[in-house]
Amino acid sequence: MPSDRGQVVIGVDLDGVCADFYTRMREIAAEWFEVDASALAAEVSYGLTEWGIATPEQYQSLHRFAVTQRDLCFMKDKDQVGADIYIEDNPHNIDQLRRHGHDAICFVNSTNRHIEAPRAGDWKAVAEMIRTRAPLAP
Repeated sequence: MPSDRGQVVIGVDLDGVCADFYTRMREIAAEWFEVDASALAAEVSYGLTEWGIATPEQYQSLHRFAVTQRDLCFMKDKDQVGADIYIEDNPHNIDQLRRHGHDAICFVNSTNRHIEAPRAGDWKAVAEMIRTRAPLAP
């Protein structure tokens, strides 16, 4: 599993894994829709249909409204990152990574409850799974 340099490369998704994407997106969506955040469901599925997002275009419009940083590098095909282990929350990305033979740990949220193990609900569980998959050299 280690790379050519003997190191394990871990690919970590940002939104939904490093940050509580859906909680913050709920606040932003409330501003976008001009409603109180309490009017929007806290538990959502991928695509945010619970908030009235009906099309991929609407989702992209909301995402462009929300993401003000324009100097980030977004990767559509996560398997091109070249990591040994991926930590991901997006159901589509997890399926794609696993379908291409990559080790992908699902970071649990309301959008991916249907995704099978391996699953982690917190960083302690992620760390244990990584240690199991890629033990440190003695």
